[in-house]
Amino acid sequence: DWCVARDEFQATLLDRQQWIEERIYTQPAAMATWLEEQLQDIVWPRETLVSFDVLEEGRLLVLDVDLPEIEDLPHRVASVPSRGLKLTVKSLSPTRLQQLYMAHVHGIAFRLIGESFAALPLVETVVLSGYSQRRDPVTGRLRDDYL
Repeated sequence: DWCVARDEFQATLLDRQQWIEERIYTQPAAMATWLEEQLQDIVWPRETLVSFDVLEEGRLLVLDVDLPEIEDLPHRVASVPSRGLKLTVKSLSPTRLQQLYMAHVHGIAFRLIGESFAALPLVETVVLSGYSQRRDPVTGRLRDDYL
């Protein structure tokens, strides 16, 4: 039983090695599977959904990202003074909240672009578009606004 399990494991390992060393250089479907596997390993602080297409035989990658909403970020910040044991909780100003959101969104974009270039060696161009759900001021319904 052990020998059979070892042989199956080695066959799986060899297939995976071939997949990483050869297929992601020649097969767009393998590239997409490999990238999907790499992106699923990322732990995001807020829900972040990514869809993508590998085009032009792996030289172009198009990413579409459903970004978290600004309402999902914390609106208050806690701090402890250097002396004492008192916890201070303050509300963030709207400007500071927008700055934090901007930094968060840019961080997501750069992380995805970096992970894409690292995972797919043939990629020359990454096109990333990110959207968030916002209320339409006229109808009050949610719509996707590209940021």
